[in-house]
Amino acid sequence: MLALEELEHYLQENDSNFEIIAHPTPIRSTMDAEHYSDIKKAAPTLILQINLGLTALIASSQRGRLDFGYLKEALGYTKLKMADKKADVERTGYSPGAIPLIGHGLPGALNFSMTLSLFPFSTTMDLV
Repeated sequence: MLALEELEHYLQENDSNFEIIAHPTPIRSTMDAEHYSDIKKAAPTLILQINLGLTALIASSQRGRLDFGYLKEALGYTKLKMADKKADVERTGYSPGAIPLIGHGLPGALNFSMTLSLFPFSTTMDLV
């Protein structure tokens, strides 16, 4: 997991345009975020089990249900399904629903419709 300072350093090092926003309560899901932001801009990070191991998929919440059969064929995988929750935590250090856009240590794919939104938001971490 990235600490806040590490996240900020990583983003600055990669010339990212970002803003870190502190909230009075942790945002661990899209539903938690609806009090603070337009959840149509939410970007949940899903961990998928593919034939090559685990990978992350950052998908717009506007997309609705994902068609895993289509994704499997379009991306050329022989296996594609949601990863086991235990595998999520073991590999990334994050629980499903709390996986950040970056810092999880997995290769990933970005849903094309995400590029239409300049500033999607996602959980980064739970700071105490």
